[in-house]
Amino acid sequence: MKTIALPFRGSLSRVRRPWLLAIVLLALSVSGGCSLLTPRSATEEMDRAANAPTYKVIFANNLGGDPEIFTGRLTRPITVHEALVESGATQRYRSMLVDLARAVPEQNQVLKLPITWDTETDHVLEEQNYAVHPGDEILVRRDNAGPFDAIFPSLGSHK
Repeated sequence: MKTIALPFRGSLSRVRRPWLLAIVLLALSVSGGCSLLTPRSATEEMDRAANAPTYKVIFANNLGGDPEIFTGRLTRPITVHEALVESGATQRYRSMLVDLARAVPEQNQVLKLPITWDTETDHVLEEQNYAVHPGDEILVRRDNAGPFDAIFPSLGSHK
């Protein structure tokens, strides 16, 4: 909610130009810039969040057990990095392998986009920090690469 400066000071009973106040309040309520005339209750906000589209962050178990699934709500536009932070993946893993699975209904297939996690900056690469869409699944696995895997990539077992 925005804070606005009204063209008067003190109480409303001392307004010298009530027509100006009415115009300002009407313009703000029509433009959605102020909720003075149409207050939103906390239950309306909770209902909106409960009906928001969802995305999933799936934590794959490297040992073969059942995956853990975090379901997030898209109440605002977010990126893959923000989804990883909200799900707790950035706290859980220092180094991780991330893929974004996005359904393409027109072609009846799932698009799999690999995402690089930069361990030096603890952030997704900017060119791969895609917007999260409703129904997206972000697959997260622990990166078990050791220090020798960076020197000798052909010996790595995870690729």
